[in-house]
Amino acid sequence: MQRTSQTLWFLRLGLAATFLWSGVDMIRHPEIWQGFLPEFFAQILPFSVSHYLLSQGIAEVAIGLSFLSGILLRWFSLFAALELLGIVALVGVDAVTFRDLGLLGGVLAIIWTYWAQPHSFIKLSKH
Repeated sequence: MQRTSQTLWFLRLGLAATFLWSGVDMIRHPEIWQGFLPEFFAQILPFSVSHYLLSQGIAEVAIGLSFLSGILLRWFSLFAALELLGIVALVGVDAVTFRDLGLLGGVLAIIWTYWAQPHSFIKLSKH
């Protein structure tokens, strides 16, 4: 495995762990995560906050699994970037914005690398 491939694999592992951790925790403990949603956003949801958090948790688990497996990595990394941009836009700058910006930087590196390669269903570390 080339050094670039190893670097990307470590980046994917770190992102996978982060998204899997938050996704599973969101599914298991939605009451904790409700406090992180801006009030105006919770009020405009067409369904309950619990259902929203369940769907976001499932989406984050799917993103994490994609980072691990490479399946549909281009699309899930794009979705992850949009989610992180949405979080920064909706929540604004607070005590943990640096974390979201760091994750966004990692996701953008994945997007930049894998969208430049020829398309395939599964993107393993063949760089």
